[in-house]
Amino acid sequence: MKELSKNIFRLAFPTLLIAPQLSCQTPYVEPAGGERASIEFVNESSLPMSQMVYRGAAECTDRQKIGELLRPGERRITNVPTGAAAVEVSADFSRMYTQYGTFASGCIIPISFQANKAKKYRLTFRQTDNACSFDFTEVTSDGRTNSTAYEQREWIKPFSESGPFCRPKRAK
Repeated sequence: MKELSKNIFRLAFPTLLIAPQLSCQTPYVEPAGGERASIEFVNESSLPMSQMVYRGAAECTDRQKIGELLRPGERRITNVPTGAAAVEVSADFSRMYTQYGTFASGCIIPISFQANKAKKYRLTFRQTDNACSFDFTEVTSDGRTNSTAYEQREWIKPFSESGPFCRPKRAK
């Protein structure tokens, strides 16, 4: 009986850790009108990618999930508000060993940028083994991409779903 209890705990514990994070995420609602910009998330990794918007850009608070996971090779375009406040978004992937419920590898890239009215932006996410990289560009009306200003942030583990999830990236 003791061995059965251990096995049930081993199976249930990862679910107990992950379920609150999955169920408590607030869905992102695009602005219905007003000035806005679009951002295209592109998954060039071999794993599903999640995308988030943070209402509190200074520390990545009030996380909101943009749609479902993007499978490898997929793209998603969403609208974000423009104006005086910065926009904070992130893309991430993680792999988990299901036997023990521990993360084998993962990568979360939060960035902050100033969205300009009617502009189009693209966040392309790549992953190889345990490393990841990204490109953040502005897309012109003729489809070309130009570099654009952004601030890469440092992801931090939050105490709750409301954050904070990031801080300014520290100099190396």
